[in-house]
Amino acid sequence: MDIKYIEKEDLPTIVQYENETFTGHSRYSLAQLEDMLNNDNYRLFGGYVKNELVAYLILHILEDIDVIKIFTAKDYRRQGFASQLIERAKQMYTNSFILEVNENNVDAISFYQKNGFVQVGIRKGYYNNGDNAIILKK
Repeated sequence: MDIKYIEKEDLPTIVQYENETFTGHSRYSLAQLEDMLNNDNYRLFGGYVKNELVAYLILHILEDIDVIKIFTAKDYRRQGFASQLIERAKQMYTNSFILEVNENNVDAISFYQKNGFVQVGIRKGYYNNGDNAIILKK
């Protein structure tokens, strides 16, 4: 997999993935993605196989690096692409990485723990359905 910064021409593919996979506030629109792409406080990384965008990572660069979203297309999951994106970003930034994940998302929690994230807190009732978020940091 080749990793590079997302470019504007990649955004429709991300919107398609977003619409197929996410719902509500967790789904980003083209306008939101364009705003992030044009904002120096965000970094969007893409993972490409044969020039096809198959994974992406969205970071918000603050005192800590906030992992906004990590995604891998269905046919490419469990092949280490998401881990490669995180590792590449970690090579570029020495700040701590932090994220929230639904306490019921066991697969995601396991993935993050395998990638060196540790639980540092809980946000009670963080999600619209009342679920708690686990705060993880690397």
